[in-house]
Amino acid sequence: MQYTGLKDKNGKEIYEGDIINTYLEDEQGPLPLSEVCFFEGCFVITESAPGYSPSYYWEKGELTLREFAKDSEIVGNIYENPELLQGGTE
Repeated sequence: MQYTGLKDKNGKEIYEGDIINTYLEDEQGPLPLSEVCFFEGCFVITESAPGYSPSYYWEKGELTLREFAKDSEIVGNIYENPELLQGGTE
């Protein structure tokens, strides 16, 4: 896993493949769990909902990790906790 150079709100280093909760000040509650991905030369977070991909966010110009890292919390990673992005248990 590649280190992003960023830390979450608890000071934990964020790596590509981490699964994070992201809290936005201007919205109520967290975004859906997101995966940290490297896309088009930038670390981005991708929503786990079906049909979403890094390209969706990149086209909209949203959700680069740098913008949201300090408001995020790592809850796992895609290698040890893949069920987190599948909406729970299999």
